[in-house]
Amino acid sequence: IPVLPNQSQLFEPDPTPMSWTDYTDSLAAYGCSKAVLMGLDGTVWASKPDGCMGAEECVALAGLLGHDEKTLQDAAFASGLKVGGEKYVAVNGTGEMDGNLAFLGKKGSGSCAGVKSTQCIVFGVCDDKSPPETLSAVQTHVTQLAGAGY
Repeated sequence: IPVLPNQSQLFEPDPTPMSWTDYTDSLAAYGCSKAVLMGLDGTVWASKPDGCMGAEECVALAGLLGHDEKTLQDAAFASGLKVGGEKYVAVNGTGEMDGNLAFLGKKGSGSCAGVKSTQCIVFGVCDDKSPPETLSAVQTHVTQLAGAGY
């Protein structure tokens, strides 16, 4: 039985750069059933499972996070976000977080979080975690990418 690494083991300094797929794999180790790393225009760099978000859904998320906090909140609370055809409603916490814009969503017992960094958006869906728990997993990866200039 494979042993999942704990948080401190996921981001130990390593001279070998991580691939985009390594980030989505790492989000899966955090408990995300869906993970997407995309450019600020919504172009998918990596996803797990492959194709878990449609092209229009990625562009919609990029559009939500491509504005200021007020515009994000107005649009997110009005329309939510579709992921794999499933609609997630925006919840409190959507807005600016640690200098980055973030979308937090909820559907049933699951949640999603998307955070915009300098050059990309990290997005995750957890089937049985609260929005803050999902955000924590995503934010950890945003911090790592920001340290690498992304």
